[in-house]
Amino acid sequence: MKKILLFFIFFYSSHLFSAGLNFGGFSPFLGVYQVDEDGGSNTFDLKPYISAYGRIALWNRLSLRPEVGHVFAYKPLEDNKNQSISYSFLLVNFSYDIFNQFYINAGVGTFWQKIKSVYGQKTFSNGNSTSTYYYPGLTVTSTTSTFNLGIEKEMGKRMSFSLMTYWFSPLDSEKRAMSYTLSLGINL
Repeated sequence: MKKILLFFIFFYSSHLFSAGLNFGGFSPFLGVYQVDEDGGSNTFDLKPYISAYGRIALWNRLSLRPEVGHVFAYKPLEDNKNQSISYSFLLVNFSYDIFNQFYINAGVGTFWQKIKSVYGQKTFSNGNSTSTYYYPGLTVTSTTSTFNLGIEKEMGKRMSFSLMTYWFSPLDSEKRAMSYTLSLGINL
């Protein structure tokens, strides 16, 4: 009897829980980062990332969608060999199936930004002149909370496409910034 009960719990739980992997691009702090020496800022500047997620059915069409991921290290400026940035994140989103496997995801998250620099200097244009900035040669990690909002569309049983936005420091008007991800999900 115990084995039959475990079988039914396992069979039923497979309909309550699903998991998958996301592969895509992360755009850090939209319009905030300088991406070239002429002062241009980032807009569609996608950095590669990977994440693992789950979907746990809660009630009717509402589910819990936790996610953990990593944005691979990148150079903030193409020709800058002195500095790299990477992110790790943990998200707790709620997902609501509006219609036909089209979801709205919303929740909160925590991002860990790791900035690694090697001692050196870089000269940038500063109006009519130039200024030299120095790299301290250390690694710093900062933590920030986010409010998350996005959409996701499942395409069949195995794949999904999503656009998520992340609002960093949403209650602080001076520090508020938005990032986003575009990703392709593969359900396991």
